[in-house]
Amino acid sequence: MLLKYLKHPQIHPISKIYRDGEKLYIMRHVVEGVNLKHFMKRENRLSESQVADIITQIIKIVKYIKIDYFVKKRKNSSLSTQDVIDQVIHRDIKIENFIVDPETLHVKLLDYGISSTFLTLDDLKSHMNVPVSYAPECLKDSFTSNCETWSIGIITYQLLTSRTPYTGKSKTELFHNIINYESKLSTDHWPYSERAKKFIQNMLGDQVPPVAAIRMSLSMALKHEFLLSTMPVIEAHSQEESGSL
Repeated sequence: MLLKYLKHPQIHPISKIYRDGEKLYIMRHVVEGVNLKHFMKRENRLSESQVADIITQIIKIVKYIKIDYFVKKRKNSSLSTQDVIDQVIHRDIKIENFIVDPETLHVKLLDYGISSTFLTLDDLKSHMNVPVSYAPECLKDSFTSNCETWSIGIITYQLLTSRTPYTGKSKTELFHNIINYESKLSTDHWPYSERAKKFIQNMLGDQVPPVAAIRMSLSMALKHEFLLSTMPVIEAHSQEESGSL
């Protein structure tokens, strides 16, 4: 479990881990906040600036996980920087895994047991439910860091529209709908800016069906005008100067 080693103010820490035979018990301190999905439903529809703030934080959290893993792994590895970073993927990025402070919009990653180096598709299917934000190619046994970009793009769509792009009456039907791009996802004729629409398209692949290879990287996403234009000027300048985490 990778996340137990990470220390970050926006990753809810694990207090203790106990193993009893085949069972694993994880202890954490109580954390204040509202589940991000519940917050979205309660607010009905968030503003673009609110969504941009939340998505910026989520991207930075995921980038931290990848780069922190790289720092530890690279010490005794002959792999390149990108090779090592690509070996870790947060396999279950979904809106339910985050909590938010309703007043400050400060986001924390809450769910554990979901971040690891790559597993086989059989392992993946047997150890987790399939969230609606799961990338189509990842269900075809093709795990890449582009899966994370897709997932965050779907979360962006959910926060803006308060709608779920993929549905299914069963796990099998949901698998089918995701793999075959049978979704309600559309940015046509919606009451949001062109930059918001373009951001989602860039995160998903910008074609029908979406092409994973042309999705933005997380570093590129942080520099997208949708995120920069909706944050305070001082924060925007800070982001441009700092580049990646």
